Amino acid sequence: MFITRIALLTIANFVTVIWQDTHMSSMLESFTNPAQKEQLEERMARIKEDPSLKPILDEIENGGPAAMMK
Repeated sequence: MFITRIALLTIANFVTVIWQDTHMSSMLESFTNPAQKEQLEERMARIKEDPSLKPILDEIENGGPAAMMK
């Protein structure tokens, strides 16, 4: 129980720090803003078709987290 409280406190502190960081908070807002979601999806579609990035992104998509950590 004590460890769980510490973990929750640590997570709460982490979230507080992230939201106080202006760069991180604006990035998080862009992910949650429906108006910007479409723009983000369009950018990702273009990135996926970039000839230099396509093989890397395909490997990550097919291999999951393990491929991403390579």
